[in-house]
Amino acid sequence: MNENQAVEIQRMPRKNVWLLLFLGVAGAYLFHGVVFYGHPLGINVLIAVLCCYGVILGSQKGNLNLRRQQNWLLLPFIAALCATFFLYNNLLLLILNGIAVALLIPLQISLMTDTASYPAYTFGSFCDVFFCLFVRPFHRIGQSFPALFRGFSGKEVSGKNTKYIWIGILIALPVVAALTALLSSADMVFSDMLSRLSTKTILDGLGYLVLAAVVCTLSASFIYSLAAKKRAVVPPAQGNRPEFSLISVYIVLISVSLLLFIFGVIQCLFLFGGAALPEGVSYSTYARTGFFQLCAASVLVFCLTAVCMAFTKQAQAKQARFLRILYTWLNASNILLLVSSFCRMVLYEQAYQYTRLRLYVQFFILLLGAILVLTILKIWRQKFPLAKCVCFAILISLSALSYFNVDGFIARENSRNMPAALKEDSDGMPEDPMGYLYSLSADALPGYAHLLLDGDFLDDTAFRQYQKYANFADFHKNDFSDGLFPNELAKDEDEFYATLARYQNTARYYQWRARNIFSLYKECKNNSGDLRSYNTGRAAALEFFTSHPEFLEKLQSFQAQDIDG
Repeated sequence: MNENQAVEIQRMPRKNVWLLLFLGVAGAYLFHGVVFYGHPLGINVLIAVLCCYGVILGSQKGNLNLRRQQNWLLLPFIAALCATFFLYNNLLLLILNGIAVALLIPLQISLMTDTASYPAYTFGSFCDVFFCLFVRPFHRIGQSFPALFRGFSGKEVSGKNTKYIWIGILIALPVVAALTALLSSADMVFSDMLSRLSTKTILDGLGYLVLAAVVCTLSASFIYSLAAKKRAVVPPAQGNRPEFSLISVYIVLISVSLLLFIFGVIQCLFLFGGAALPEGVSYSTYARTGFFQLCAASVLVFCLTAVCMAFTKQAQAKQARFLRILYTWLNASNILLLVSSFCRMVLYEQAYQYTRLRLYVQFFILLLGAILVLTILKIWRQKFPLAKCVCFAILISLSALSYFNVDGFIARENSRNMPAALKEDSDGMPEDPMGYLYSLSADALPGYAHLLLDGDFLDDTAFRQYQKYANFADFHKNDFSDGLFPNELAKDEDEFYATLARYQNTARYYQWRARNIFSLYKECKNNSGDLRSYNTGRAAALEFFTSHPEFLEKLQSFQAQDIDG
């Protein structure tokens, strides 16, 4: 790069300056509550991504190519995953979606601007992604600041002038602070105006300024980095890959294939064919156990196949055909393992209801099955883009799982035949059949709202009975020793206190119920005032509470009961 080119790159167009200032202000406004007050993410994520792409489009106009490596295919997934932040509240899936978006946007920008140094959709793409995430926003900060100044003012600024600018700012701050204090003491009107500015308002204003400056500075470095010289393309490694002995590979593959064939026959006979099981083993127990072990076995076989394929690429034609047959058999047997595991999970869910983990496992099984089918295609068609197809299979699975609304599905299905009242376990202790539902997010509330409105959900019988027994124990303690014990309460003192403890324990469970639901209400209410954190799941849950004020009043009454005396 010659000197003239370096100077030209340093001059940032004024349009880009305004775009970066806009992005800084927008970023500060959208995420101020998230950074400084812990507000949840919502529609601000989608708006922020749209702003980022708007700035990229405006600053790199003429240098973008959406057809390069079909990078436009990533845009629908980015939009869909960002939209989940204002549609759903499943924390784990939102974290996964956030990670996916943080990886997809740099990848798409690298491909769109032709700044990628590694082939697309390979492990090398992670290097391009990490370079965009952790290097581009920082390594051009020194050059981007003079470029911003020159683009805005049209004048040249040197490193020496930049130093003087910072010195001037540092000197001006204490001088302005001292003059403000003197003027406020000299003029009552000015002092009154300053007193109206609370500490929180001042701190919020400083927070907005700092956040806007950080976003603008990092974005300027990123944009400036894109305009700099393109990174060198790293060619694929051409070194000699070590090879396994084909005899060893044959032994491993054939032995594993025979084992999987025998296991497949057993599955067909006993799980699907109804053959007689060993004595003492029921079909329900046999069907509902072992799915996690089968998933682990399937992953192990998949890894074994991938390793063997990687180190037997140089096999001759006849040997290669036999290896392809073995690989196909292994993957087909692996698919049978996944089918068996999936069926076992379905039977387990029918017996023990749905949970997040069980549904995640089922989606993972479907994803792994799709990858195995793609692997079989790769075995017989060497030019098949396996890595690219696997990437999109993972994105499709993650998007489908997010929009499936796991929490809502669990609440709907588990609450179909679920009683609203507490029940007793084998020891006579109270047990809440809805206990797992309280651990779900606000997305689940519409699914079990009908149980909340059932009169048995918050039954005050236990509270009233406990209060009756507790009052007697407090004011008639001497009646036990005087033989004046009322027969309508209990036969003797031991039975009286046992009954008192039982009512107290039951009342505590009802209070625990009320506190769980009321905490969900407070979470939805506290985060409803800021449209930047708007979320349809929280809005629907809050709508339920506001439309049933009598239920909300009952919640507050139950959680305020004193049952620990």
